[in-house]
Amino acid sequence: MDDYLGEGGEKLKAAYPEVWGKLDLATEQLKTATQPEHYQAIGVLCRDAMILFANAIFSPDFVPEGQKLPAEDHAKARIDMTLQHFGQLAGSEEIRKLTRAVVAYAMRLHHNQDASDQEARRTALFTTLALTELAALIETATRKERWVQKYGVYKCPACGSTELQEDWFVEYDAGWQYLWCTKCRWSSEFR
Repeated sequence: MDDYLGEGGEKLKAAYPEVWGKLDLATEQLKTATQPEHYQAIGVLCRDAMILFANAIFSPDFVPEGQKLPAEDHAKARIDMTLQHFGQLAGSEEIRKLTRAVVAYAMRLHHNQDASDQEARRTALFTTLALTELAALIETATRKERWVQKYGVYKCPACGSTELQEDWFVEYDAGWQYLWCTKCRWSSEFR
């Protein structure tokens, strides 16, 4: 289990450093937490980690026709839509259920004025496990995406659009490829 969490945590940290930062901060705060307010703060950090992750993987292009764009703080909806976009992946329905439960658990801790050390530890553990699994699922889902194979991204890091294009910029004796977004004009150069 330690190896699994260690390896998964390292991948999560590398792919989503801001998310890992929230989880790391929650773990650090667990060491000194003694009051219900401290434990509630750990719930906030876990909730924020889920929101950051959801926003990192989500694209507005994943919203099914006729549905509204979920707000940035609606992690469950954004994760659900992302997983639905990538289709049936092994275990994805179970992970969606787990995600919903973990977000609800973190919210319950955040609002619990009698929060305990045990609840805070569970929330941090459940959140870390869920995000580790989700990150692995997203890695599997996007592995065969054209732009992931070539540039390591499947959506624009600026606006989230999946409408990316490739082009060439040719200088004397040097050819650069660049990827750009047709929605916001973000671009990145690659040699």
